[in-house]
Amino acid sequence: MDVSNKEVKRPELYPIQGGSISRGLIKFIKSKGYYRIQSMVDRNNEYYLDSSGNYSVFKNDNSQLWQVCVPENNASDFMLKNIGTGLYLSSYDLKFYEKPQVEKEPNFCWHIGYSNVYGNDF
Repeated sequence: MDVSNKEVKRPELYPIQGGSISRGLIKFIKSKGYYRIQSMVDRNNEYYLDSSGNYSVFKNDNSQLWQVCVPENNASDFMLKNIGTGLYLSSYDLKFYEKPQVEKEPNFCWHIGYSNVYGNDF
């Protein structure tokens, strides 16, 4: 199931759990049919996750666009595919890879801690 075509009525902040890239809150912003992932750690600056796996200032290209994919066997998690490179960001080692085989999908799944979602903190 692919959620990139679903309309986001209200952007929400999600803590991603995993390596260093995932520390802090992020915000999914609909853009060109995909999403930009904005860091909410420093609200005075706008930094977006790019194809290097780092947060950087806004770039008007595909390096900061992401497809959010939900694995068929695990609807509570999601995988992140960078549109610029076509590669998936691993939640295990924070490196980029081709589409994972089903048995390796857990290493690419990111989890939203619903008990820690902050939707009104804008």
